[in-house]
Amino acid sequence: MTPPAAPALLGQFWGLVNGLTGYFAVLAADELGVFGALAEGGPAGVDELAARCGAVPSRLRAVLGGNAAAGTLECRAGVFSLAPLAAAHLVAGQPGYLGPLLRHSPGPFENWPELASTVRGAAPPRDVGRDAGAHAGEAGHAGEPPDAGEPPDAGEPPDDFLAALVRATFPVQLAVARAVVGDLCDDGRLGEGAPVRVLDLGAGAAPWSVAVLERLPAARALVNDLPAVLPLARDELAARGLAARAAWREGSYFDVPLPDGDCDLVVLGHVCRAEGDDGAAALVARAAAAVAPGGSLVVTEYLLDDDLAGPAQAQLLGTTMAASTQRGGTFTHAEVRRWLAAAGLELERDDVPVPPTAVVVARRP
Repeated sequence: MTPPAAPALLGQFWGLVNGLTGYFAVLAADELGVFGALAEGGPAGVDELAARCGAVPSRLRAVLGGNAAAGTLECRAGVFSLAPLAAAHLVAGQPGYLGPLLRHSPGPFENWPELASTVRGAAPPRDVGRDAGAHAGEAGHAGEPPDAGEPPDAGEPPDDFLAALVRATFPVQLAVARAVVGDLCDDGRLGEGAPVRVLDLGAGAAPWSVAVLERLPAARALVNDLPAVLPLARDELAARGLAARAAWREGSYFDVPLPDGDCDLVVLGHVCRAEGDDGAAALVARAAAAVAPGGSLVVTEYLLDDDLAGPAQAQLLGTTMAASTQRGGTFTHAEVRRWLAAAGLELERDDVPVPPTAVVVARRP
């Protein structure tokens, strides 16, 4: 006979079971406009809020309860109001809004029920790496699993999903980039009046190029990404009046020609985890070859502690990568430091300036 579980353990168990429920309750509230309605019209009861959102009161009551349990809403005497998390990041149209990240960061939903099969070696139903066009290209690189065929047609078209994910991650990555670029300028690593040369590999919407070009009027950036992504970087830089100081290099960062040892700053921002151990090491080596003497290579990632005990963001993101890619995963700080040292660079910094993003900076002597 199985002994009864301790109440605390049962509570922990139900927390696991209900994690999915909480996520989708928040997602539904975002899509229904609940957070915006509360921000605009103030606290409200179920019936009033249902009228504001065009929802069925009895159905909305369930979603509101799920959000109260998830910590995005507060409820007192049947009146709901925004919790600090929702007020800061879930009100559409506000500067801190992260609704797109909420929707796209977990990857394609159809991959999750097949996680165990993917871990056994099967291709995920929708491989985000393949959808992106794969920086490794059709031939792949060392450590890549064999071609598993075309992904099925499901959900958003590949380019739409990738573009949405890139846009969703931009605000968070820009905050990190601005903080680190500010530190590099304050430390004298990047000269305020110098013609700094930046290479932004796998740039996405180019938050690092934006941060450098905003801070340093004489800087210029070479921005690289895949054909489906590079227009997003062009648009972001153009919207900020920075495009005239940028050049573009379309294609895989494994294959496109790169400057030979004359860049003051090279950035690998949240791209190594898509490439697996061998691919990430090769990418770091290729990026390092573009760094000029005295220049720096910046690697940003959600990194694991060296003993694998945390942090939770890196652990869970590793699971997401396992669900939605064939070779992606998260790495430890020590692994990244080892790749940088093997590429002939000297470690300058390894910390978490804007949690949970880790930043590792190494310099060419």
